Amino acid sequence: MSLEAEKLKTLLTLAATTAIRELRATRPDEKFYAFALYTDDDAAGVSLAASSEEGLARTIARCKFKDDRENIGLRWSTSEWEYEGFGLEHFKDFDAALETAKPASEKGFKAYRKQILALMVDALAGLDAEDFFGLGAERERVTLLCAITDADAAGEKFEQQSIRKLNPPAVIAAYEASLKKLNEPKANKGPPCPKCGKPLRTDKAQQCFLCGAKWHGQSAAG
Repeated sequence: MSLEAEKLKTLLTLAATTAIRELRATRPDEKFYAFALYTDDDAAGVSLAASSEEGLARTIARCKFKDDRENIGLRWSTSEWEYEGFGLEHFKDFDAALETAKPASEKGFKAYRKQILALMVDALAGLDAEDFFGLGAERERVTLLCAITDADAAGEKFEQQSIRKLNPPAVIAAYEASLKKLNEPKANKGPPCPKCGKPLRTDKAQQCFLCGAKWHGQSAAG
């Protein structure tokens, strides 16, 4: 079954708008620096993730990384954001409509998934066009992005492309500068990554920033 693109975009935009407004209302004193829409490899649904400077500071304090590059990873990893999955109830109508549009066979899934990823980007772009995230200096304090949880290389590429498409030049430049610092060579001293085999940054690492593998709550060997 083909996607009813306009209907789904309307539902997704409404869900994102409602969830973000609720989050802002419940955390009026926090400075939100990023909002994201994310899905998984199966494109089973879409959710909101958001992060504030205050929330990031709490996460950094909890993780106690010694290398600031680890903290940069936390800044851009939606799975580490304090407000990942906020307002899930607002996405129920969209997810239900999405389920009815899912192809019955695997043959059409690739195109189906591609359309969902495009819908995520379009929904945030539409809100931005309405100045939902502010103007001028206010807008340049916010990074918009779309993500796929536990993304492979293609998923990482999609995320970076979404940032470059959704944000003004100053935001893109700041993001790319932090990404450059994140990827600076380092003599890692942790155990080997269970996926790519390269050394992890520390023996307490919960993800590999080289290949993207994650094992939160489990040991690297598990």
